[in-house]
Amino acid sequence: MNLYLKNVTVGFIALFLCFPLIFHFVYADKSSTQLGARFNVPEEEIDADISMTNLIGNYSISAGYDAYNWYGSSTNSSSIYCAAGGVSAQHSITFYIGESRNEYLWNWWGPIPFWEQQWFISDDSGNKVYDKDIFPHSGSQYLEFAFLWSCQAGDTVGGTHWSGTPFGIPYALLHNASISDNGYVNPDGGGQAFLGFAGFIYGLADPFDGDYFQEFLNKFYFSALCYGGTYSINGALDYASRLTWNVGSFEDVWLYKGYDYIIGWDPVKKERIIIHGQMKVYGDGNMHIGERRPVMKTEADGNFYVPSVSAELLRIGMLFNEALVGDQTGGTSPYPGISDYPDGYVELMDLFMISGRFGAVEGDEDWNYMADIVPDRCIELMDYFAVSNHMFNSGTYITNLSAVTVTFDTGDVISPNCDGFVTIPQNATSFTVKRYGNSIGALVIFW
Repeated sequence: MNLYLKNVTVGFIALFLCFPLIFHFVYADKSSTQLGARFNVPEEEIDADISMTNLIGNYSISAGYDAYNWYGSSTNSSSIYCAAGGVSAQHSITFYIGESRNEYLWNWWGPIPFWEQQWFISDDSGNKVYDKDIFPHSGSQYLEFAFLWSCQAGDTVGGTHWSGTPFGIPYALLHNASISDNGYVNPDGGGQAFLGFAGFIYGLADPFDGDYFQEFLNKFYFSALCYGGTYSINGALDYASRLTWNVGSFEDVWLYKGYDYIIGWDPVKKERIIIHGQMKVYGDGNMHIGERRPVMKTEADGNFYVPSVSAELLRIGMLFNEALVGDQTGGTSPYPGISDYPDGYVELMDLFMISGRFGAVEGDEDWNYMADIVPDRCIELMDYFAVSNHMFNSGTYITNLSAVTVTFDTGDVISPNCDGFVTIPQNATSFTVKRYGNSIGALVIFW
């Protein structure tokens, strides 16, 4: 994985990435795009925007995405269309910061009514890129999550006008008008989500709350991407809200509740001119965009299979003896992308984690490798008994990996490097962890 953000020219993008129907070309399984327009933006805001898009890109890379930072001159209609198509990657996310608005067009009899209006995103030169023009590029639905830090992009989910013209930024990007209009309270389970703002939103460098916005976005993307196995979109919103504003959940934040912004004074009516704003969560707030890194902890005999996921390395996290068989959850993982991790106690929560997945086989939606204690790619009574037979045991894990070897069914015997990593031999399907030549229980993370 290239650890540098991929800054590619728009010509290259348009030729090789934006026309998958012509070239049948898929660049990567996961892509993350960062877009941003500098048009009509003060210098201090540009600096904050650059810092944030770089940060999101780096978090995306850590979660296994190919990251494309197109902030600035590369944010034009071609790159916006490309982002809507997911850069031809089957799982894609995007972030945009800049100007977007509802276009209150006029004709000879007055303003165009709501049911005929369009929304647009500004490119770096201030050109308007309309929802109706973005929509044809999102038909693949490879784009699964979009976050637009811009005014009015979340005014409506959108749909299709009586004339057949698509409208609404969420609809334009996700190609789905049926997503929940409150994915935080009523997530629809559809695997797509949109975060944006109805009405007004402050910039990241705004003196009112800019520092907090940057912290909020930082914590949101960190938790959603680096710990995506633990935090869903909603979970990441809650996490970021707690750490930024010291509240219980996102529901307690003024962004969610709605807010007013005074833009001036009406001398005729002799009253303040106020516009309203509110952060919107559309679609499936329960979806995860971060890496769910496979982790396995089997019995004390150290026997494992190689999971049916894309993995080139395994890492020995720690070792244990018979007493700690069945300790599968309750702890906090030191590694990104892991939700269930041992805590040193075999207890009821370990049983509940197993029983809640009875009958699942590898590849099922609710599959969890940590629940497959007896390693046979199926969650069944033997896994339950592995916990119940050691109930209420406790102990300490072994972190010293000296004299540890991993024996693969290919005949390869490999010692972990100083960080605990072992390269998985080609065609290997199973392995045993040993210490001083004897089998021992282990927790193994796959990378």
